[in-house]
Amino acid sequence: MVTRLMMAPVVLTLLTGLSSMAHAQSENSTFSARTEEPRADENNHRLGSPIEGSWIFNVNAPGPGITFHSVISFTAGGVVISSASLPGPSSPFYGSWTHVGPNSFQAVFYAFVPDAAGVGVATRKLSLKLQLTRRNDLVGKAVASECDLQGENCVPVVEFENTGKRIIPE
Repeated sequence: MVTRLMMAPVVLTLLTGLSSMAHAQSENSTFSARTEEPRADENNHRLGSPIEGSWIFNVNAPGPGITFHSVISFTAGGVVISSASLPGPSSPFYGSWTHVGPNSFQAVFYAFVPDAAGVGVATRKLSLKLQLTRRNDLVGKAVASECDLQGENCVPVVEFENTGKRIIPE
């Protein structure tokens, strides 16, 4: 149970990263603007990459049976910020994303793991691979790892599958 709670922020962060990467790719993709919501097209002129923006992810770790949600934001310049819907203390995840191929993105982000007093004693790392399937839809896989306070000496803990939907202004 403790491991599941500790992995939720990692998954959330991963999902957040995926969303932004998907948006960044959509601008360079061959998807027709007519197949998506008009608001998404109206806002694309302000975005530098098809994954820039914020996304809501559904996250599933089939092995341990963990399911939760995450909000991930991808910013211009490659910054990722994420948080998860898991119970217990969790800090936001921060990291970077990049475009790696047609409709494909990678992200990595970290959060501190606190002890009982709330002091950071380790970091949690999420490595995410995302694919933009439509302008506002992402799918991907992630690996959560436990690391030292400098984000090094990481040990993989769990793998996740995720899907993301872009948050569109109303």
